Amino acid sequence: MLVRLGQEVQEVPRRLAAVAALALLLGGAQLHAAVAPDPLLGSWKVTAGGTGTIAIAQATSLFTVRAGAGGAKLGCFQAAAGDVVGFVELPRQTRLPAGEYAANFGGPGQGCDYSVRLTLSGNKLAGTVTYSENEEPGGPFAFARIGGSKLTSHAWRVATSARGASFFGSGRVSVDRAGKVVGSSGKLAASIGSARWEITVDPPGRLKRGRSGAFKLTLTAHISRTTCNDPVGTLVVTKGHAQLAGLCDQPSVSTSGRASLR
Repeated sequence: MLVRLGQEVQEVPRRLAAVAALALLLGGAQLHAAVAPDPLLGSWKVTAGGTGTIAIAQATSLFTVRAGAGGAKLGCFQAAAGDVVGFVELPRQTRLPAGEYAANFGGPGQGCDYSVRLTLSGNKLAGTVTYSENEEPGGPFAFARIGGSKLTSHAWRVATSARGASFFGSGRVSVDRAGKVVGSSGKLAASIGSARWEITVDPPGRLKRGRSGAFKLTLTAHISRTTCNDPVGTLVVTKGHAQLAGLCDQPSVSTSGRASLR
């Protein structure tokens, strides 16, 4: 049951907090299995099969492909800047050889949709169309990486609490040289009053590093299952603190405890 605005917040039972922490601890090995950023991440120029640029970012469950600043055209599909162009399945979801990816470009059910097998070779990406909706012409596609692949990978962990609230979670982010989060995989179990949320954390986001280990990691938080009208908010992690804001019309909740980045 969700907490109503103005409802008094009750202290979270210790047993529930311990169970959530144990579940996340047991799942931690799988969550952090891939340390290096996936080489598919970043910005790409369309060199064949269309025009413009695309940006590929990693969320918890898939890669998202968005049109770059000047928009993008892939076959019959036209997208303005920032629009979703398609999706790519994560390698762990397929049995494809290393460097190959299953992708979809376009809008399914709109008359222009392509199933594409992507093959990565260094800073080049090739796309072979395996299915075209309504047999629309398109492909083969080709892309060239923009600006090289200068990404760093960082792992974060949170075990924090406040009166009536507790957060337990961990994840990994891939960040470019400007601090922009282009890849994120992680989960957070949040208890706020009577509300119990399972949250995934995804781009967009940003990482700022300071002196003496200080940092500020901002990520987009999505409640996995809820009936509220606003399941998307913000998770902010700093050294020893974590904050959730903008979820289900609830006020910002700040907690303290163990919150780290490595």
